[in-house]
Order: sequence, then structure tokens, then C-alpha cells
Amino acid sequence: MMMKNNVNFIFLYFFNFIKNEYFLFSNKENFIYVKMCIMLFLVLLIFNILGNFPYIFSYTSFISFTWMLGFLFWSSLVLVSLSNMFSSFSAHLSPLGSPLFLVNILVLLELVSLLLRPNTLGIRLSANISSGHILMALLGDFVMYSTSFFTYLFSIIVEIVILSMELGISMIQAYVFSTLVIMYSSEL
Repeated sequence: MMMKNNVNFIFLYFFNFIKNEYFLFSNKENFIYVKMCIMLFLVLLIFNILGNFPYIFSYTSFISFTWMLGFLFWSSLVLVSLSNMFSSFSAHLSPLGSPLFLVNILVLLELVSLLLRPNTLGIRLSANISSGHILMALLGDFVMYSTSFFTYLFSIIVEIVILSMELGISMIQAYVFSTLVIMYSSEL
């Protein structure tokens, strides 16, 4: 019974911390969107952590999955902004007080940066998760082919350290992805 209360306390503390962080980046009336981004964080966290275990498929290390996830959230943000606040959305494309002769170029640059956002979301998550998996696979091969007991022991210790770092990176990458999504929502 005591363990259940401690786990609940840790989960609720963690949930409230993430919720407060996301409210810093978003509008106060967007509570449903904040809850959706918290669930996105939890799903990515579970996918990332489970991908560190042997014989479990890691969805977030494939760029097609992460790109589609980034594109799904980005396109929903853009479509909602276009349908609800068209004038505010189009005013965001040219900054206030910009010289008249630069407006066309600035709108083009803002459109390009807006269109590249789902690509950066997907590539960032996939590249960081894949690099950790590649490093663990290379060290696993080194452990397998080590001939000395001390080399074997050292390789196992290094593998455990890298696995613990991978678990931290899994949490950080889920946080970064969902935080960027919530920050993109506040910009539109």
C-alpha cells in the first residue's frame, strides 16, 4: 500500500510539473491542447524507454514515424489557426514595423520556416534516438567479441552507463518534442 502511494505521488508530481511547464508556453485557455501535449509526452516517453530494451521495436528511431507524428501535430495547429484566426495567422507572416520593400521576402522566409517545422521535429527525435541505439549496438558487439575477463567486465559497465544515459535521453527527447509542439502552438 505504501509503494502505491509513493508511485502515485511521484506520478502526480511529475504530471503537475509538466502541466505547469506547458502552461508557461501556451495560452491559458488551451487546457485541452496542453492535456493533449502531455499525453503526447507520455506516449513518446513510453515508446522511447521501451525501445531501449532488447527485442522491442523502437518506433521513434524511424524517421517515417517521427516525421508523420510531427506533421500531424503541426498541420493540426496550422489548420486550426487558419480556420479560426486567419488575419492573425497572416499578420504573423510579416513582422510589425518591417520595411515595405522587405515584406515580400519576409513573408517568403516565414513560410519556408513554417513549412520546415515538421521536418525538424521528426528529424531531431529520430536522429537522437537512433544515435543512442547505434552506440549501444556497437558496444554490444564489442562485449560479444571481448577475449579478456577484464575487457568483458569493463564493456558491461560501460554498456550499463550508456543504457542509463539512453533512458535520460529518452525522457529529454520526449520532453523536447512535446515542448516544441506546444511552443509552435503559442506562436500561431
